Amino acid sequence: MSTGEILLFTMFGFIYLAVVLTLGLATYRRGRKVLFFVGFLMPLLWLLGAILPAKKGSKYAHQQDAYWQKQSKSSQGAHHR
Repeated sequence: MSTGEILLFTMFGFIYLAVVLTLGLATYRRGRKVLFFVGFLMPLLWLLGAILPAKKGSKYAHQQDAYWQKQSKSSQGAHHR
């Protein structure tokens, strides 16, 4: 292997790890713990878990609800001016 090939392989390896870990953490935050743990064996499950909506009661769902309530209040205040 040449130096360029090794560099390219290493760069893509780090990018792959960053993407996979980001998807894994997104899956866990959305309350999909089973998909998170099984995702260590099959990382495609992390992609599925990151795409699915958050489970009710998860911390992520509460944060999203609070965000959308804040947005609706601020847009209602703008309409009444």
